[in-house]
Amino acid sequence: FGLLSVLCWSSSYGFTKIALGSLAPLSLGSIRYVIAAIILCIVGSIKHIGLPDKKDIPGFAIAGFVGFGLYMVTYNVGSSINSASVTSSVACISPITTAVLAAIFFKEKQTALCWATVVMEFAGIIILNFNGGFKLNIGVLLIVLSSVFFSCYNLLLRKYSGKYSSLQITTYSLTAGAIFLLLLMPKAIPDISSAPLDAVFATVFISIFPSALAY
Repeated sequence: FGLLSVLCWSSSYGFTKIALGSLAPLSLGSIRYVIAAIILCIVGSIKHIGLPDKKDIPGFAIAGFVGFGLYMVTYNVGSSINSASVTSSVACISPITTAVLAAIFFKEKQTALCWATVVMEFAGIIILNFNGGFKLNIGVLLIVLSSVFFSCYNLLLRKYSGKYSSLQITTYSLTAGAIFLLLLMPKAIPDISSAPLDAVFATVFISIFPSALAY
């Protein structure tokens, strides 16, 4: 399952770039996660996952807003500015930002091996991008910010891992994020209706595989 998730995630960069060729970044994000939420709700209904406790709803709502609302806006706008290769390599800083934020806010002590891995990953990103063709622009900064939001999403949901299954956590938080993104649907529906077939296929693909399945 881990390998499948990695494959799904890695496919998102190229297909996102294809979809962004015809759709506005916010339109793509809203359609992507609304479709993913519908799929997860159907699966959740079949699996009888039920609803979260009332006291946990605000937590899932905040996580959904950060992890799918703010993340989507910064990631898609950043992806529309940069190439898929630049986006994918810069987005790899998520483990770094997660480790740093966990150490700062949760006082989580990381091992020397963990920090060594962080340094190696950061060095790899530099080697891959700072080869003369890389330019620091607003798009790169937005991708970095999206990684921070994604790390915050993971940390916000950490306290629920012992109480809910991964399917429940993903369904509750993604659905909460999709509810926020419904505000963008009046613009998104006309965009997808007039989009060419390749953009529609790319949108459906990233809605199912890198979104509903990978999460």
